[in-house]
Amino acid sequence: MATFGTTTIGGSTESTGGDGKVICRYQLTEAGTITGIHFYTDGASGNLRGTLWSDNAGAPNALLGSTPASTMTGPKWYDMVLSVPYVAAAAWYWLGATWDSQTNWYYAATSANSYWDYDYDLNKPTQAIAENVISVHANYTPSGGGVTVKKGSSLVKTMTTMLNSKMLYNACNRFPKPKGQSRRFPPFNPRIVT
Repeated sequence: MATFGTTTIGGSTESTGGDGKVICRYQLTEAGTITGIHFYTDGASGNLRGTLWSDNAGAPNALLGSTPASTMTGPKWYDMVLSVPYVAAAAWYWLGATWDSQTNWYYAATSANSYWDYDYDLNKPTQAIAENVISVHANYTPSGGGVTVKKGSSLVKTMTTMLNSKMLYNACNRFPKPKGQSRRFPPFNPRIVT
C-alpha cells in the first residue's frame, strides 16, 4: 500500500464554524487503485466523510468517490475507506472531507491549491484558498503487479539473498538448458516503496 497527499499534521488550523468541507489538490505519480482517505481533524463529535475529486486544469471537477460517515472523537487522523475503490490514472486529484459539526482542518501555509465551503454534503466546494496544504492523504495500490515491499524490510533482504545466491543458480542449472538459450538469470530487483 502506498500513499499520496501529505502525512504531516499542519501547524495552522481553520474552521467554517459549523458544518462544512475542504479539499486539496495532490498529484498521483503512478496509476493505481485508490482505496481510502485519511484526514486530520480535531472534531469532538459529529460525522466526517472523506471525498475524492477529479481535476480540471487546476480546479476541482467531478466527485469520484466518498467514504461512509465516521464519528469524530477528538484530534487524530481519521482513516476512512472509500465505498467503492477508484481505479486511477497518474494525474492530479483533490482529496478532502466534509463534516456536520464544529471542527478544524489543519494546514501548512505553502504553495498548494485548496477549496472550502459550508454544508455537510457531496457538492463541490467553490471557495478557493491560496497556499494551503491540507492535512489529508489517500491510500492506493499501484497498478502493474510485481513485488511491493518497504525499503530495508527483512523480506527484501531474504528474497534478494535467496534469488541471487549461487546455490539457487546451481539448482536451476540442473535442468536441461533449452537449445540456444543461456542459463543466466537476472538479479532479483524487488519493487521498493518508501
